[in-house]
Amino acid sequence: MIFELFEELNRQEMTLIIVTHNLELARKAHRMYTLKDGQIVGCRDMSRNGEMQG
Repeated sequence: MIFELFEELNRQEMTLIIVTHNLELARKAHRMYTLKDGQIVGCRDMSRNGEMQG
């Protein structure tokens, strides 16, 4: 139910930032950032099969 709301807001071109430890939920995102010790250590563009960027 909550994710359907997120999808609707995204269709309205709203940017959402979701922090989660749930990998299944994270995989539904357009972009996924990985943090380690409070620092960004990776970014995946999920629209391109999750390949690592940067």
